[in-house]
Amino acid sequence: MKAILERIEHQSGESFSCFRWSAQTFICPYHVHPEIEINYIVSSTGRRLVGDCLGYFKPGDLVLLGAGLPHMYFHRAPSKAPKNWAQSWYVQFLPECLGREFFSLPGLAAVNNLLQRSRRGLIFPRKTVSQVLPLLRETFENNGARRVASLIYLLQELAESRGTRPLASTRFELPQPPRSSERLARATSYIHRHLSEELTLAETAQNAGMSPQGFSRFFHRWMGRTFATYVTELRIGSACQMLIESDRSVAEVCFACGFRNLSNFNRHFRSHKGMSPREFRHLCMEQSSSLPGSHSAKGTADLDVQFF
Repeated sequence: MKAILERIEHQSGESFSCFRWSAQTFICPYHVHPEIEINYIVSSTGRRLVGDCLGYFKPGDLVLLGAGLPHMYFHRAPSKAPKNWAQSWYVQFLPECLGREFFSLPGLAAVNNLLQRSRRGLIFPRKTVSQVLPLLRETFENNGARRVASLIYLLQELAESRGTRPLASTRFELPQPPRSSERLARATSYIHRHLSEELTLAETAQNAGMSPQGFSRFFHRWMGRTFATYVTELRIGSACQMLIESDRSVAEVCFACGFRNLSNFNRHFRSHKGMSPREFRHLCMEQSSSLPGSHSAKGTADLDVQFF
């Protein structure tokens, strides 16, 4: 399945959109949009696919999804479920909604960092959710400048949250090397360009102009993981994307993303995802073919979608 490009309908006179969804199920196929999204689950449970992270969602979950990050929510309503069993709140805004350089202002450095990290999707701890819920409500209830101020306060609180966890793998973040590290920039660029080939630490170190031993220590210090772990994470992320978006066989996916034998690929995949590649594909495809439309307001006149 290919990610559907969703068009968000922004309210007239506002810089960004806020709406509440209420229906028996979420109509949310595998999709992508240029807006950053704050998503709060009020009720219902099911599975959530964010990038290459397949997991469960439950009431009280608050996630921040970066611009261009593919995602999908799916579930089956229990028998005799009420018409409003699935409820969620959304805030969706373009990165430049307040001006192209707004979030780059010095006073918003923490918020800007948060938005950069949201490329992988972020889920917040329950303590943070309880703290920011009043601000989220204010964002819905206010308008004009007050709504803008509420959003900024909300993002600042989220930026200061401890225990925030990324969802998708490093495959979905653009390399952000330290400001002065041209060597790391060259190394990460080289890794991404040659991911499907046989990658060695020695060749990558040579490309960065360092000895293998020095590069190994340098890479681990800046990236927080070993060279081998980083490469494997990227390859598993690439494999997930191929399994979701193409009909290639598991064996074809294995070799296309840089693994040299199927058993090694299956072992690493299960270690990272807790399931086999076939199981991952089956779960992702389980309901997507039967879901109509998207979760935008377009075509949902019979559903309780309230805009604010």
